[in-house]
Amino acid sequence: MKKARSLLFFKFSCSVFLLIICGFSQLSAKLHYWAPPDGMGTESDPYQISTLDNLRWLAENSDYWSSENYYILTKDIDAAKTKTTPVTPIGNSSITFKATFHGAGHKIKNLYMNDSSTNYIGLFGCVGSIIDSLGVTNSNITGNEGVGAIAGYLANGQINYCFATDDTVTGKSSENSCAGIIAGWTEYGNINGCFASGIITAAGKGCGGIVGWQRGNVCNCYARATVNGTSRYGGISGFIYSGVDSNCYSASKIDTSGSDKGGIVGLIESILILPIVKSYNGTINSCFWDTSLCSGIIDSFATGKSTTEMQTQSTYTDSGWDFTNLWVISSDKNDNYPGFIWYNTIDSLDSITTGTIKSAIRTNTIQNFGMERMQNGKVQLIVPDNEFPTLRLFSMNGKMLMTKHLSAGRTIIDVNAMHLPNGFYIMRMQGKTMVAGQKIFVSGNPGK
Repeated sequence: MKKARSLLFFKFSCSVFLLIICGFSQLSAKLHYWAPPDGMGTESDPYQISTLDNLRWLAENSDYWSSENYYILTKDIDAAKTKTTPVTPIGNSSITFKATFHGAGHKIKNLYMNDSSTNYIGLFGCVGSIIDSLGVTNSNITGNEGVGAIAGYLANGQINYCFATDDTVTGKSSENSCAGIIAGWTEYGNINGCFASGIITAAGKGCGGIVGWQRGNVCNCYARATVNGTSRYGGISGFIYSGVDSNCYSASKIDTSGSDKGGIVGLIESILILPIVKSYNGTINSCFWDTSLCSGIIDSFATGKSTTEMQTQSTYTDSGWDFTNLWVISSDKNDNYPGFIWYNTIDSLDSITTGTIKSAIRTNTIQNFGMERMQNGKVQLIVPDNEFPTLRLFSMNGKMLMTKHLSAGRTIIDVNAMHLPNGFYIMRMQGKTMVAGQKIFVSGNPGK
């Protein structure tokens, strides 16, 4: 009898102990503290995301996802620890992320997300705002439907001047995967000036190097990816429900075994208005794809070119592409395919506060030529002999705002930023044989 009571007491004690342990574990999880970012979250003083803990804080605090909040990424972040301690997407099907996020040219690398039963998976799950100048690299993203490295679902928002490179993105849904390396699904969302590389795979419909399922526009983008689809997949877009793809190219390897596949787009939604006449809801303008990389692919919506033609500038300029302000072909970059001026010639980010440039010193120059010092609204330059370069200031959409022709020697140029709206700009100097670029951020201009 005593043994039975002792055994009963032992079992009861173990149960109580386990309940206490579980309770402490749950409490510990709830009380886990991720470091909040610096900054006030305003346009002139955005929240500064500089660590993985800051990123986790943002993902778990939906009260800070509203449109009055602003964020800036101030450093590259290695997110390799997300493979053992997962991070949730920023924004979800219940609460859309509507704050503005400036990547400032920095990147988040080694991000790992694996949730094959959940929709809208990516760094941003559901986003309805502006994401710009952000990179997501060497990441592995898996979800069910609506899967992308930068955004799973983009609704009434924009992704501008972003890049997703060496990423592996997988949509597991056997019905509608809607998977793309930049964004999985866009609903009245636009993607502009972005590029992608890596492997994109979809078990169901909708798979593209940039976007899987598209209602919106994709402009001035390119993809150099491996595209593995089953239905409705292409080098840029998988399926266009409505919208325009313009001035885009694909140098991607595209699986030939599925249905409704194409060099640029797999399928465009259409309406049969006569027994043999279709009206398409989407349009492809001045887009090209490399036929040498995907033998057996036929795209009735876009123009196929050989690799040599794809690496020739006149292929694009003859169709109105802007190789003065936006695009460039460099013999030592991107395997001679077109790239972006803003990416190819920029190697640092400097800050402008209250409309002036403060103590922004470049530690190196591009090809021994460039902007040596910027301080108090003035740019100090060293110009080699026989170069006679031109200095230009551009908005991020390629609009030229200032032009100055320079002579050789040490030159000081006034740059008045007081009249500029807050945001990112590109300063570019080009001579006979050399080129240099600088990315600047203007903030603190009242009312801008």
